Amino acid sequence: GDLAHVVKTCRNKGLTIGSDVGIISYNDNPLKEIIANGITTISTHFSEMGKKMAAMVLSQSKEKFKNSIQFTLRNSL
Repeated sequence: GDLAHVVKTCRNKGLTIGSDVGIISYNDNPLKEIIANGITTISTHFSEMGKKMAAMVLSQSKEKFKNSIQFTLRNSL
């Protein structure tokens, strides 16, 4: 995907991720811990969002809410 393309381009241009280039990616997963010695991520809490949405459907609510996020700092910054 796009992240692999960015990492590959940095390597091809001799750029060091974390010092020459900073990368922040959306939605953490185990691969992002490994790619380029760790990619920093910003992720929404999907389980929290799912529980809230299920409760809204059951109560027929149309409220707006802010779902919390998690920032995971890794070597890409």
